Amino acid sequence: MLTGGVLLPCTFAQQMPVPANTPLSVIVTGATLGQNGVLRCTWKIRNNGSKLIHVYSSYLKSSGVDMIQSSDKRTLLLLTTWINEQKNTYPAYGFDAPEFIDLEPGGEASGAFERSVSVRHIETYKKIILAVGYVTDIVQLRNDLQNSLKRGVEFQANSIIRWQKIEYSTPVKMTRH
Repeated sequence: MLTGGVLLPCTFAQQMPVPANTPLSVIVTGATLGQNGVLRCTWKIRNNGSKLIHVYSSYLKSSGVDMIQSSDKRTLLLLTTWINEQKNTYPAYGFDAPEFIDLEPGGEASGAFERSVSVRHIETYKKIILAVGYVTDIVQLRNDLQNSLKRGVEFQANSIIRWQKIEYSTPVKMTRH
């Protein structure tokens, strides 16, 4: 995991269109990396499907510690959800209630967040990919989450991980500031 920090302006970045058969399209509209290691990402999501979807947004709207991974030697994967269940972990001491953006068919949302990148890795990375989690059955997810919290024996986000589908943006070049 990587670390760093500070607010920077956003720069627009182009991205290839997403196939129409994908229920959720994820588009990075800007990615600016500062010399101090703060990466500012602006995004847009769209529900291309025929059902209401619920996008996990707790880390899509704000900064997230340890929500960045190296996808390869030149690409950073910006996480807005966890990719795998957290095994052999205890519940976190503080876990805010999960937030969701509800998107009707054809609905869109946009926003921005920041992630910190280790200053020693700044020159290495050239592109980013954004990973966004969503669910179609919010009732089942909320039931699983409540049961998990009652048991108190696992990381609270594991319920989200079990029920979510993940959509990735196409890789986008970062601008430097």
